[in-house]
Amino acid sequence: MQIPSLMTIAKKIHFSTSLIVFIFCLGFFLRFNQLSNIPNGLYPDETAIGYNAYSILLTGKDEYGIHLPLYFRSFDDYKLPVYIYSTALAIKAFGANAFAIRFMSALFGSLTIIALYFLIYELSKKKMLAALTSFFLAVNPWHMFFSRVGYEVNLATAFLVIGALCFITAVNRKNNFLLFLFSIIAFLLSLYTYNVTRIIAPLIFVMLIILYYKKITVTSKKLLIALFSLFFIGV
Repeated sequence: MQIPSLMTIAKKIHFSTSLIVFIFCLGFFLRFNQLSNIPNGLYPDETAIGYNAYSILLTGKDEYGIHLPLYFRSFDDYKLPVYIYSTALAIKAFGANAFAIRFMSALFGSLTIIALYFLIYELSKKKMLAALTSFFLAVNPWHMFFSRVGYEVNLATAFLVIGALCFITAVNRKNNFLLFLFSIIAFLLSLYTYNVTRIIAPLIFVMLIILYYKKITVTSKKLLIALFSLFFIGV
């Protein structure tokens, strides 16, 4: 059996790295190019998010004068806090404009491409399959649209993918506690980003525990029970 040379291995590593960098750059460009102008104008939800984020930044209060709320009353649909508070940071950095309101969505939309690549690789151990999956996400019209508007669903999707990635990687890396903790944090953030994830995130988390239960050590199981309790306290 012929053993691959170091040069051959290096070329394969270089190719796979270059490929994922290209896919990420493509996805990043498609999400950030003319972000302020395409789509043209802000949607009502974007305006509400931007106004509340700007108000929080200046006064620490929302449009109804409530100090640092956990739920934002807006058109009486009560928005969750993660996107609004993160947008306050973007407004601080870029000013009160459309780019700042959409920045976090475009950023996390781009990061989801990378996270999905590593998630598929952890599941399949096939770099080409992972690259193809992340490429299709990078050019997916649905994902591009939601990455280019200030909608909470895009951040929630990113947190779900990151949470699953950290959990599975933690199992594959001999029950790495820090990765388990990052997984819990990501799932918790998804709960406070978009309302639908209050149903989806706990289901995914429980399914992951069931699927990988046999691979989790006794010590890690005890830690996971504590994290599991913390997770549902957050719910």
